[in-house]
Amino acid sequence: MRTITPGMSAVRGVSRSYSIEVPAGRTLQVRIAGGQGDADLYVQRGTRPTTTQWLCRPHLPHNEERCSIHSPETALYFIRVYAYRSFFGVRLNVSY
Repeated sequence: MRTITPGMSAVRGVSRSYSIEVPAGRTLQVRIAGGQGDADLYVQRGTRPTTTQWLCRPHLPHNEERCSIHSPETALYFIRVYAYRSFFGVRLNVSY
């Protein structure tokens, strides 16, 4: 896993957004972990995820969330880390 950001933070209601191109036939692994507060992970293929439209949304009450998505063709995936409650010190790790 590659760490995208070692200690991100956001106040309640704010999102941090990232994107990654995943080659055909690979499985995208996205994980947030650590820190304080409550960050929510959203992943969507081809467009930015929203709180109502997403491909993966673990919906756990803490900062330990993970998505695993198989990509049959090369695609751009968008990652959103949303501050359900203000958070700090959260790591975002991504691999495929």
